[in-house]
Amino acid sequence: MEVPDFQTDKNNLRYFQARLRTFQDWPSQIRPDKYALAHSGFVYLGKSDRVKCFCCGIECHEWKTDDNAWLEHQKHSPNCEYINMVGFAPAIEKKQFHFGSGSMTGSNLFVKPLCVQP
Repeated sequence: MEVPDFQTDKNNLRYFQARLRTFQDWPSQIRPDKYALAHSGFVYLGKSDRVKCFCCGIECHEWKTDDNAWLEHQKHSPNCEYINMVGFAPAIEKKQFHFGSGSMTGSNLFVKPLCVQP
């Protein structure tokens, strides 16, 4: 899997399907699943469980099975234009999200963003 070039691919990565394609080699046993992460604006970096937001650049890893990608993205990058544009505040307040057939809640470990919003 090729890691996306964030400068070149940023416009394309606005689309869910483009982000989902980066998860081709995502280990199936890792939760949250690739659909929840892609919906939350993340792309897979191709190593372990590392993902990065296509918009704000925050990079996350060490996901736990009960982690909620939306909540953690909003919590650690509240000024992300993507998170604010999509606007899931009511769901964030309830601390529960539904993707596919499951729901997720929880916390996550994040590293500092690799870059700030452009």
